[in-house]
Amino acid sequence: MKKICFLVCSPFSEIDYIQFGISQIEKLGFQILILDCTPFLESKFYSEIGGNSITIKNELVLKCFSKKDIFLHLNKFNPEWCIDHLQGFSKKRYMDRVHIRLFLKFNFKIIEYKLKSIPFYKGLIHRNFFSHARNFVKLFAIKILSLPWKIADADMVIVGGRIEYKKLSNHRRIIKAHNFDFDNFIISSQKKRIIESKKKLLFLDEDFPCHSDYIRDGLSPSINVEKYFEEISNCLLFLSNRFRLQPLIKLHPKANFKRSSKLYSIPVSLKDTAYLVSNADVVVAHCSTSIQLAVLFKKPLVLIIPNKLERNSVWRKSIDNFSCLLGVPAIKSSEINALKKIPSVNIESYNDYREKYIKMKGSPDKFSWEIITDNL
Repeated sequence: MKKICFLVCSPFSEIDYIQFGISQIEKLGFQILILDCTPFLESKFYSEIGGNSITIKNELVLKCFSKKDIFLHLNKFNPEWCIDHLQGFSKKRYMDRVHIRLFLKFNFKIIEYKLKSIPFYKGLIHRNFFSHARNFVKLFAIKILSLPWKIADADMVIVGGRIEYKKLSNHRRIIKAHNFDFDNFIISSQKKRIIESKKKLLFLDEDFPCHSDYIRDGLSPSINVEKYFEEISNCLLFLSNRFRLQPLIKLHPKANFKRSSKLYSIPVSLKDTAYLVSNADVVVAHCSTSIQLAVLFKKPLVLIIPNKLERNSVWRKSIDNFSCLLGVPAIKSSEINALKKIPSVNIESYNDYREKYIKMKGSPDKFSWEIITDNL
């Protein structure tokens, strides 16, 4: 029986369990162990978000509080393949991360997933000459500090779109799969579609003013929480009235449901995201990863720019990236009345986005876990 070990550094939730296809991989005859390294590698983040309550209670998931825990569990389980989902280079516990990567390389075969790529802006912000010079030094330092991951490279890399494919020089070790959202697209497409009685306007919430990852990254859009929810609610009400659509919100999986549903003045749905997108007549978002479902279902898309979002912020640049790639409007919420009609879908741009970020032509039309296990 082949053994696979997943190493992660974000609390392994029920959503992750489903997304990685753990039950399906087990049914295919694989033995699985999941090492949640968040308590060790991201201890502050783990504590502040209540990681213990988020982590799924399952015998396959073991929490690691030290490097020793990680090595002991790996040696005891002795997997053939290790899926390194520790997010590579980070200045937090840098030497420990290097040690873990080298340990994996010398003792097991490494798999890396590149299935969550979106056009989120990852460059550095150049505000003046001094920041430009400082950023140049940062880029040089990152290049040097990332070398251990290039030396101890993965034995197999699972990619979705062509953007990730082109980043890799050794294409022989690449397995062409697809972005995780395509799995949800497959599942939704296989179900009999229920025709809704009312036309819907769906907002894809991303917990914008208070996402838990801001704690990890030390970066946030600096937007007032209460004002944000009021602003977006008013914007959605305006659009729904103008286009005679019923407004609905799908909260981000990590959002505080009780808080967000209270602050929004629009109904919040508990239904599956893919189902909601497939039945929406218009999808509204900022720069959510779930925009990819709107692309797959060929839905009209409107991108909203919060009024107080700085032009130079990574979130504003990311919204602009989505807008440019998909040929869809990106409008400040205070200027939403300038939108006179529902945007049309630019099929060519949507298909190009799918090729670049979701699924390349010629990759199998199977679930991601099927594609991966077929190649082990």
